[in-house]
Amino acid sequence: MKKSSFVVGMVYVLVGIVCLVCAVRVEDGLQGMLSGMGGAGIGMGGMLMVKYLRWKAHKDEPEFREKWEQEQIEQNDELTLTVRRQTAQIVHVVELVVGAVASLVFLILGELGILESGQFMGVFLCLFILGQLVLSEVIFRHKMAQY
Repeated sequence: MKKSSFVVGMVYVLVGIVCLVCAVRVEDGLQGMLSGMGGAGIGMGGMLMVKYLRWKAHKDEPEFREKWEQEQIEQNDELTLTVRRQTAQIVHVVELVVGAVASLVFLILGELGILESGQFMGVFLCLFILGQLVLSEVIFRHKMAQY
């Protein structure tokens, strides 16, 4: 377990505390969102910190070292990396389809007068989808140039 995990956990906890303090001070509809973000930050950060401290306390024991090495092997396993790549590709395509459908719905609702800012939201989503496509192509070409 790396020390950076502990630092990231501390940052999550601090951001969570800031969100909870803001949730207490804010008196509008943001309280629920800020409370949820605060709880998530504190929970995730606490988990990372406890995990690091647990590994650090037992780093000399052979069973914990073996467990850590097995975890490292599993994270870098070729099959796992291939499945992650395929999953990312599928998620990317699904996000594009959902964005396109949402854009179409917003544009239609805007034209029908049901949603006042529907055209703005539709155009924004279209530009977002276009940005994703351009960015994915740029990243792909950059990665291919590295090899």
